[in-house]
Amino acid sequence: MQTLTPPTPRPAQVTLLALLAWATGLFELITAVWPFVAALQGAEISSAMGAVGALGILLSLLAIAIGVGVWRRQGWVWPLGVLGLGTTALFQLIFLATRSGVPLYAAITFLLCGVMLILLYRPAVKPSLGRP
Repeated sequence: MQTLTPPTPRPAQVTLLALLAWATGLFELITAVWPFVAALQGAEISSAMGAVGALGILLSLLAIAIGVGVWRRQGWVWPLGVLGLGTTALFQLIFLATRSGVPLYAAITFLLCGVMLILLYRPAVKPSLGRP
C-alpha cells in the first residue's frame, strides 16, 4: 500500500515569482498584440514592427509558461526562466537604449524581469524548482 505524503508548502517567494511571471506575460501579450490590432483597423505596420510584435507574443507566452511551471514547482522552469527572462530583459534594455517603442513599458518590463531573475536565484526558490 502506498502512503501519500503531504506536499510541502509553497514558499512565498515562489508564489510571488509565479504571479509576477503571469502578470508580465499578460502585460507583454497585450502590448505585443497591439500592432496587429492597429493593422486590422487599417494602420500600416512595418515588417520590423510585425517581427517585434511576433517576438513579443512568443516571449509573453514563455513568461506565462514560466509562471505555470513555477506555480507547479517543475524543475524544467528554472533554466528556461533564466534564459527567457534574461532575453526579455535584454530586449527591453535595447528598446530603452534606442528609444524605440514605449519607454515606460520597456522600463516596467525590464524591472519586472530583473526582480524575477533575482527571485530565481533566491535560496528559498532554487530548491523548490529542483536546483541545488
